[in-house]
Amino acid sequence: MSASSKVQSKTRPAGVPVIPMLIGGVWKNAAETTEVRDPYRGDLVSYAPRSSVSDLDAALSAAVAAKDQAAAIPGYERANLLRRAGALLAERAGQIAEVMSRETGKAIKDAKGEVIRSQDTIDLSAEEAIRIEGEHVPLDGSAMGAGKLAM
Repeated sequence: MSASSKVQSKTRPAGVPVIPMLIGGVWKNAAETTEVRDPYRGDLVSYAPRSSVSDLDAALSAAVAAKDQAAAIPGYERANLLRRAGALLAERAGQIAEVMSRETGKAIKDAKGEVIRSQDTIDLSAEEAIRIEGEHVPLDGSAMGAGKLAM
């Protein structure tokens, strides 16, 4: 982000998106924001959240609270979630690359390459979610093996 400054909501021009924070599954606006400007033109692109210490504490508490629930997701479900995330990324690649280009000044071609690389990483992560390895082998690569271990 370039040319940033604190901005209160009453001074924001209409039509400029305010990016919320996702904390514990709930979208929340920050008390303070930072301007995100196109580094070449200086155009105001959006307002990004300036997270407070209490926002950070809430996010960390939510992550700790969700840890056991996330760990209990069987590998095949985790892989399906990651595949869906990769598909959504591919579906929205043009829009994401455009925003990335405006925020960073990257050439659109380079931004698209970065989005494609991100999708590749998510797809590889989906494969790893069902990869069998270790002393105890989780059998949750399919629904029939969910909750079972082989030795």
